[in-house]
Amino acid sequence: MIKYRNLNYKNDFEEVVVLLKTNLNTRHTKEFVSWKHYGNPFGRPLGAVAVINGDIVGVVFYLRYNFQRKNKVTIKCLRPIDGCTAEIHRGKGILKKLMKYCLELYNNDYDILIATPNKYSYPEFLKLGWKNLEHRYYYKIGIISPFGISKSVSIASSNSETFINHNLNTHNYFVTSNIPGFFKWRYQDSLDSKYLVKNILVDGQSNFVVYHIRNFNGIRYIVLCDFIGNEKEINNIIKVVCKLEKLYVIYYLSNKITDKIKFLIKKKQREARITIREDNAKLDNDIVLSLSDLSL
Repeated sequence: MIKYRNLNYKNDFEEVVVLLKTNLNTRHTKEFVSWKHYGNPFGRPLGAVAVINGDIVGVVFYLRYNFQRKNKVTIKCLRPIDGCTAEIHRGKGILKKLMKYCLELYNNDYDILIATPNKYSYPEFLKLGWKNLEHRYYYKIGIISPFGISKSVSIASSNSETFINHNLNTHNYFVTSNIPGFFKWRYQDSLDSKYLVKNILVDGQSNFVVYHIRNFNGIRYIVLCDFIGNEKEINNIIKVVCKLEKLYVIYYLSNKITDKIKFLIKKKQREARITIREDNAKLDNDIVLSLSDLSL
């Protein structure tokens, strides 16, 4: 008999980590799960587990992941994440029941739900009444020219507090990284040290670009993870980063902000799977997700 209950962080943690690492992704170490869930600046998520004969065979979390725009209006969001079922128990509807059970634990204390399902779970989300975002997102590759910077642009000296304490509330769109504490958790505290953060000054005003550099078959390129600043100046700002790194090929997520970058050539790779359920708020056209949001 399958029993569903709340996840007990103290008693279930190690068993859940093994389940995630075995059935979902090998990066789910104790340190990674602790950072992702315990260190989350929006608050610890609620989780639920499925138990058979005393063994945990399924788990799901609803990660708190709020969005805010520059007037500090906040949308409380939940993301079903790190959900999996032990291989020998798949096909029994366990994960679907876990998702429903876990969501009820929040007692309607949220505005919207957002998910980035894989190709297997995507149809199930649609059956449960979720929908695709009206604004579709695509992974793209573009080549940018380093010439034609039209403003007084410079790179500010950086230190560990530069982007932590800075007032980042600059976007008219709802974005996650506007919220204090997000940058520190997502980039500085992350166990992945690949992130580079640059503070680019345009007419004396700060703009933050988060990226890392990859190598594919000997070709080095920039992966644009996040941008917080004046989106009207993003073209100049990205050109400065390209000149700094001497790299002019960019992999990015096409959204309402990055679409303002003027590429010499750009090519669509694939569409990002993003589903949403708006329970207590409507913000489809006002939300902007970054590449970093989707890769969490």
